[in-house]
Amino acid sequence: MSEKPTYEELEQQVWEFEKADYEHKKVEKELRRNNIMLESIINGVSMLITYIDCEERYMFVNQAYADWYDVSREELLGKRVADVLSPDVYERASGNIKKALGGQHVSYENKVTAKDGSERYVSTNYAPHHSFAETNGFFTTIIDITERTHAEKELRESKASLQSVFEAVPVGICFMKARVYQRVNRNWCERFGYPEESLLGRTTGFLYENKKEYERVGKEIDEQILEHGIALIHTRLKRSDGEFRDVDLIAKPLNFQNIEDGIVVAVHDITERKQAENERLTAQKIAGKHEKLALVGQIAGKMAHDFNNILGIVMGNTELALLDCQEPKTKKTLELIYQQTIRGKNLTKNLVAFAKDQELKQEFFRISEKIELVINLMRKDLEGIELIKEESPGIPELLADPGMIEHALVNLIQNSIHALSMVEHPRITVRTYSRDNNICFEIEDNGCGISKENLENIYEPSFTLKGNRDVTGSYKTSIKGTGYGMSNVKKYIEQHKGTISIESEFGSGTKFTISLPVIKKELTSDEKIEIQTGNAHFKKYILLVEDETAIADVQYRILTKGPCNHKVDIANNGQVAMDLFERNKYDFISLDYILPGDINGMDIYHHIRSSDKTIPILFVSGNIEFLESIKDLMKKDLYVDHVSKPCKNIHYITCINKLFAKMTI
Repeated sequence: MSEKPTYEELEQQVWEFEKADYEHKKVEKELRRNNIMLESIINGVSMLITYIDCEERYMFVNQAYADWYDVSREELLGKRVADVLSPDVYERASGNIKKALGGQHVSYENKVTAKDGSERYVSTNYAPHHSFAETNGFFTTIIDITERTHAEKELRESKASLQSVFEAVPVGICFMKARVYQRVNRNWCERFGYPEESLLGRTTGFLYENKKEYERVGKEIDEQILEHGIALIHTRLKRSDGEFRDVDLIAKPLNFQNIEDGIVVAVHDITERKQAENERLTAQKIAGKHEKLALVGQIAGKMAHDFNNILGIVMGNTELALLDCQEPKTKKTLELIYQQTIRGKNLTKNLVAFAKDQELKQEFFRISEKIELVINLMRKDLEGIELIKEESPGIPELLADPGMIEHALVNLIQNSIHALSMVEHPRITVRTYSRDNNICFEIEDNGCGISKENLENIYEPSFTLKGNRDVTGSYKTSIKGTGYGMSNVKKYIEQHKGTISIESEFGSGTKFTISLPVIKKELTSDEKIEIQTGNAHFKKYILLVEDETAIADVQYRILTKGPCNHKVDIANNGQVAMDLFERNKYDFISLDYILPGDINGMDIYHHIRSSDKTIPILFVSGNIEFLESIKDLMKKDLYVDHVSKPCKNIHYITCINKLFAKMTI
């Protein structure tokens, strides 16, 4: 039999029981307080929260969920989900509910209709609730993401709009960090020929002419942005085909606080504008030079006749005196007078040729035949000089002014002869060949050569290194120069749209290279395809006004044959042109400016415009005076254009088609 507890022991047990009961009640009270707080928090949030059991019944809903369906929380508790949601909403949700009751976490977004009838976007999350490793329900949280969805949609649309603008703007735009490409628009890629993928991640240095220019541009962009918030830099960038283009770069930072976040650069290709400016400056320079030369020409023209008469009298009497003179000293003086009169005659001839604005009189001929003619004319001067002729096969005929080309050849060969006057084994080599659709000829000698400091001056009027200008003793004292020979050569070649270049080293010789464009008598097969695939016009009635037979024949042939197949009438002077225009209804006028007789191209133009304001008129001329006046005329008359002689056949046809195109606008 067990011993009864003492009073103290019983009192201790009662005290411990009361203490335990107090702690239990305290915990229960804390738990109730926490539950109330938690429920208050859950009911206070805007998020929709529920707990659904395995039978798809609502066991808990917060106030936001009840408000969404405009019912009380008590009405929802115990109800099945299918009885609360509309059939179509429940049908869409049932699959995800089954997944949640199967123990899967489910998250999805969808569009629902709120109690006010508005469409809302919500994000729904199902979180399974496990008890003893079994799923006995799941918590649902639903967040209204309508504003976020609309903001994301607006952001996407904004990005799409910005992307469209980024790609559509008519300038190249790129985004870069630390001079490394991050984004490049289509216009940039098309203008410079690089695919976007070949640029991204690369530094910009490979586009510049050299490292120095690359560093200069980068430094100036940084400095200007820091000082002004924007940078404007001019430079040249290289296309994928190696061509350099003049560009203006406009750079702005994305973040004014930190330039290292990147900059946006707009690239404006100003090559054509710069070329136009250079052409304008060149035209102004030529115009000024032309005015000066016109004055010189007027003076020279008036003086030449009288001066040559004076020289003729002096020369004739000197020759007569030489025949009768027996005194050696007097004879030597007379010979000096005779030589100087010849020099004066040549000087007058070259001065007039230089000052006079000659219109090209072109015909087809072989450059080798013209060289042979000049060599035969200068055979006496070439005595004692080794002459080497190198002619490549297949050189086409040259369309040019034979007199000008002959004069240029005489000057060039004469210069070589003079340069060889002090050489022990003199040699002149004349080469002819065709290259890159150009006819080329070279005249090379092993004479005294030209020093580097004088190379840039040889084309200047009145410049010479002969006679009293020969400070190096490179020429015989009897050799004199007019100073206008090379000026005339350069003028003639440029009038033919050709180029002249020189290679020379003092004491070793000189080589001049002339390149003149090939003008074919017919269109090439490639040119015909280009015309057929372009904006071409066919079977029109054209009045061709041209007095030079060679040019008229070429133009007539390419206009009347395929693919153009135009009907063409030819007028070789102004009066015939105006008579034909009065009798026939033409679609187009091809008009030379300089014509024989008293009626020139401009007279014909005004006659045509007195009765027809819109018929297209293409002027064809290389006359400098005309080229200056046509600019103002083209501003006033939209149906006028011009090509400068000589011009390639495809360019002639292209200009005609462009004028025809204006008639259809």
